Amino acid sequence: MPDTSSTTAVVSAATELVSMPASNSVSTTPDIADQLPTSSTTQSSSTTYPVKDLSGTGTAATADNGDGDNGAALPPDGPGDDNDGNHGDDEDDPKPSSSHPLSLLLRGLRGRLAADPFFTQKLLVECGLDAAIIVSVNIAARQERFLPEIEFTFCQLAVSLLSDFALVYLLAPSIYRSAAAPGSLRYKLEFLPSHVFQKSPSAVTPFTKTSRFTTFLMKGVQYSAVGYAMGCLGAASVQGLIWIRERFDPIFVPPPTVQSITGTGFAWSTFMGTSSNVRYNLVHGLEDYLYRKSAKAGTLGSVVLRLLNNYAGAAQWVYVCDKIDLDVPWVPMRPAKDGKGRKARRRNGK
Repeated sequence: MPDTSSTTAVVSAATELVSMPASNSVSTTPDIADQLPTSSTTQSSSTTYPVKDLSGTGTAATADNGDGDNGAALPPDGPGDDNDGNHGDDEDDPKPSSSHPLSLLLRGLRGRLAADPFFTQKLLVECGLDAAIIVSVNIAARQERFLPEIEFTFCQLAVSLLSDFALVYLLAPSIYRSAAAPGSLRYKLEFLPSHVFQKSPSAVTPFTKTSRFTTFLMKGVQYSAVGYAMGCLGAASVQGLIWIRERFDPIFVPPPTVQSITGTGFAWSTFMGTSSNVRYNLVHGLEDYLYRKSAKAGTLGSVVLRLLNNYAGAAQWVYVCDKIDLDVPWVPMRPAKDGKGRKARRRNGK
């Protein structure tokens, strides 16, 4: 038979426990969680990290990943930042939404503006000086024909400004990297210095002489491509303007010769791949050195260096044009007094 005394004791204890108030049951019953040792994971939930002050007040906010109102936890340097404050290559590198050239260009501009706060200033100085030189030279050369033939000045100005933009853009550093596979040629080229004399960032492996020489060769190829495109575009634009003026302006007298389209393209390609490549690498290296000293020294030095560079480039180009003959005869659309012209040649079956 079962022990009735022990059964009676168990039933009596259960009755007392059920009849006890709820507040007493909570206070007298120990919580299992309070008896467990605190783990490292539990302690880290209340850890706070400093957040970079972006308000300019000089005070730093904190963020935790607990149940408070401070939001999610942030690492000490912020997400995706390296020790220099530059964005990482993976987390904060916004990939282009499409492969459209305009989208890639805008992404490249954002990357350069973020990497170099003086990029816009350098670009404006280069384009402004070149524009002033071109307008001044055309006024002196055309004199009273400057306004009647102002479209030729605008044509030369537009091509020159496109070239200036490319010359500054290609040598400017950028914080963005593409999604090229590690070890691929494109991946290796993206980690070369932006120009030959760029200072090595503190957070990466210093640039070697080989990497700088590779940069010089790569920029030479890029400059050559830009030179060929701009040379062909400039010569073709001038010939197109002459054709339009000759067709619709009865008093316009076309020049006897014009520059060959392909010849000008090859000449510009060679010139920009050699002379421009050397000069602009030197300019960017000296500019960076002066800007590290002070913003005022960099600004003044940028104006002086780019003015001298434009003058040296123009003088060299004039010398090259004197040594090579880029001119080809222009056959006028309207027949001249001797009957030689495009219409006369068409009538003669030529």
